[in-house]
Amino acid sequence: MSYIRQCPDLLPEGQVLNLSKSSYNNYKNLLSKQFNINKYSSSPAFKDGHAFLYTDDKDLQTPLKDAINNWNKAFGSNIFELGNVQDETLKVELVTKDNNDWDGMFSNNSILVNKNNFYNQKYNKQINQINGAKVNVNDLIDGKNAKSKEQNEFNNASNSPLDNKYWTGVIMHEMAHAMGLGHTPYANDIVFAESSEEQEQSNLPLKYTWSTLRANNEKNCYDDQ
Repeated sequence: MSYIRQCPDLLPEGQVLNLSKSSYNNYKNLLSKQFNINKYSSSPAFKDGHAFLYTDDKDLQTPLKDAINNWNKAFGSNIFELGNVQDETLKVELVTKDNNDWDGMFSNNSILVNKNNFYNQKYNKQINQINGAKVNVNDLIDGKNAKSKEQNEFNNASNSPLDNKYWTGVIMHEMAHAMGLGHTPYANDIVFAESSEEQEQSNLPLKYTWSTLRANNEKNCYDDQ
């Protein structure tokens, strides 16, 4: 626990990442609870330390490749690889459901992407406008100018899902679940969730519950949780 308390909340660092294999086995339940680690895969997502992702949706190829490259760069090793229909351990696909109140979902070793939102031109324009927005302080003082600039940025934003990094992030988020990483309330985490009640974690043990996002992972915040 002294090692855990040296880490930012829900973010393993330092000594926690340098324990022996036997220590991880002995303290598996404690570490899982302290860092929201759970089993999400219905079958092993990794074979000999590698996960093989496959999609037959041509429009998912670019964000999937980018997601794989981003995770591998973070690890400094090719943990994730593009697979085929024969060797896939994770399937990535566009699907439709009864509601559109979601963008990505991890279910039974499948990474599901909301097809309706993915191809919704207005939705993608909003995403691109938000991701690319650069507001000058002087524009904020002049309300009319700020509103005009906002409208121009929206008008000039792309409506293509392949022109933004958002869908890459959605896939990366679901890949994190394949690794066993649960949600956190921190907006700077790829696995953030606005509420601990979101679907994937509603029935899984968590370090604590939350209903609002936080800005950054904090140290020394164990007493109030």
